Amino acid sequence: NTSLSSVQKVQSTSNTLTVSISANTTSLSYGQTFKLTGIVNGGVSPYSYQWALNNSGVYQNITSATSNTYSPTLPAAGIYKYNLYVKDSTPTTVLSAPVTITVNQISVPSVTFSSNTFSYNGTIPAVTFTPNTINNQILPAIISLPSAAAGTYTLSHTFGNNNYTNTIFTINAVINKVKVPSVNFSTY
Repeated sequence: NTSLSSVQKVQSTSNTLTVSISANTTSLSYGQTFKLTGIVNGGVSPYSYQWALNNSGVYQNITSATSNTYSPTLPAAGIYKYNLYVKDSTPTTVLSAPVTITVNQISVPSVTFSSNTFSYNGTIPAVTFTPNTINNQILPAIISLPSAAAGTYTLSHTFGNNNYTNTIFTINAVINKVKVPSVNFSTY
């Protein structure tokens, strides 16, 4: 007959390296910024970090993104997935689950117009529409009036691209009649 005189309790402590990502926002408008923060648990410090852009499971390391926080430069409108590789001193490397960031298009905020008032001179004038966009992404448009005749004309142009939704801008352009000086003939 065998008896067990003492039982020892064995306690195992796990020091498994894990990493997750926190984002201050996951949906923003083009032109806004966001910040990603890596949260590391376990493992043995010190840690090294490498942020990666996840393009359908193909990870592209981001140059110089090697701290536990990352604020991407202005990305274009679209959907982005970021992952974080963390390596501890054992050396064990783990990859976080992706965080998805959606950057939405915005409207073109405003347009600057060249002169919209002209004097009749027989040539068809034009108005330059210059959109005010981040980094001047959208080129100006030169819109000719439909006629050289005196009158009021409505001109419109639509601006947009991958970062800006199509936005219509309209201006009234006026061609003024030329005033002919009056001449008085008097007899002497």
